[in-house]
Amino acid sequence: MLRRMSPVLARKSPAGSDLEGLLTAVPWKRGRARAGDGPLFLSTQLAENHAASRRCYHRGRPRDENYREQVYSMADGTELFEIIHTTRAMRRLKPDPVPDALINRILEAGQCAPNGANAQQWCFLVVKDRGIKQAVQVWYQRAFDEVIGPHYRSSAPPPGMDPERYRRQAAAVQYLTEHFHEAPVWIVPCLQQQPTKRWSGASIYPAVQNMLLAARALGLGATLTTRHLVYEKETEAALGLPPGVHSYAIIPIGYPIGKFGPVRRGPLHQIVYKDRWGQAWDGT
Repeated sequence: MLRRMSPVLARKSPAGSDLEGLLTAVPWKRGRARAGDGPLFLSTQLAENHAASRRCYHRGRPRDENYREQVYSMADGTELFEIIHTTRAMRRLKPDPVPDALINRILEAGQCAPNGANAQQWCFLVVKDRGIKQAVQVWYQRAFDEVIGPHYRSSAPPPGMDPERYRRQAAAVQYLTEHFHEAPVWIVPCLQQQPTKRWSGASIYPAVQNMLLAARALGLGATLTTRHLVYEKETEAALGLPPGVHSYAIIPIGYPIGKFGPVRRGPLHQIVYKDRWGQAWDGT
């Protein structure tokens, strides 16, 4: 009897090519899908591959037979690339509480990220205490008044944005500044590393991106902000970080007030080169 297919894998891709077309070119666990193979073969291979992913996930973990299929697929069946393309900064968040179970799933996603030598020198501080958040927000506001606000007022829109969208982004940044401490949960990604080097961020920012994608998949708003580092000493003292531990970002998380939508970026051909700097990449 065939197992139920993952809702993600059962859907058609954004480009319109269906799963069967993909399977004809991809080797699977038992045998190889071929152009002449029927739907039963393809479904069987898909189910076996999906079951293998379940075993991989549970290896070394207490088995929970009630753990939902959503562990292995996106929360609402949304495909990976759709999530990537709609994970924009959500700066307006409701103050409503977020269940710890969802925060745990976000943290697990972060822990799956690549990091230098798999040394896993990271730590993640989950902040719910309003007093701590208010103490950090004082410095966050000051950095806006002295650095970020003047930057937005004097800068042209970045690639992919027109003046009106840039104005709305600036308004959202100001809103986040004023309501920073009202976000129900912060995750503060940290490294236990002394001294920090140029490449240190490679061992923490992939985890940040994983957590942003996981939040999006769960319908939660989040954004990456590093502005507190303008006053690093003061904000890390307010966060209570011990010597040798440094924060690299703050991720405020909550249910979004607005809607998810496409990220705005400039044309790919303007930022990709082939073999030599300045030589156009013809793949675009």
